[in-house]
Amino acid sequence: MTTQQKINEAPINFAEDIISNVKNTREDGVLKCVQCGLCTSTCPAARHSEYNPREIIERVLDGDETIMHEDYLWNCFYCYTCHSVCPVGNSVCEVNQILKQFAINQGIGGDKLYEYLGFLTHTLMQQLELFLKYFSTILQKMSLAGQK
Repeated sequence: MTTQQKINEAPINFAEDIISNVKNTREDGVLKCVQCGLCTSTCPAARHSEYNPREIIERVLDGDETIMHEDYLWNCFYCYTCHSVCPVGNSVCEVNQILKQFAINQGIGGDKLYEYLGFLTHTLMQQLELFLKYFSTILQKMSLAGQK
C-alpha cells in the first residue's frame, strides 16, 4: 500500500462523501464493513490482478485519497459479486464507480478511462460480429425452410 494522504483531519469524511453519492444504493454499509474479506475471496478481478475490494474499503475508511491513483482500481468488472456475498450489504463496485468519478473529476485516471472504453468498444464489436453472423445463419435457414 502506498503512503496514505488524508483528505482532512477526519478520514471518515471520505467515506461519508461516498455514502452521500447518488450512485451509492446502501445508506451506510461502507461504515459497517467488518473487513471479513468475502468480497475479495469471490471477486474475479482480484483473482486475475492486484485488485482488492477489501483493501479499497479499508483505504476509504482510512481517508486515503491516494486510492484514486491506483491503476488496479480500473480492473473491476462490475459483476456485483462482492455485493452478493457481503454480510452488511456493501457494494464495492459501487464504491469503485464513485472513486473513479472522483478521480476523473480531479483529472486523475482519464487515460485509464479511454483504455477501458477502447477495450469495451473492441469487445462489443466482437460480440456484435458474432451476433450478426449467428443472425445471418438463422435468416438463411428460415429462407431455405420457406423454399421447401
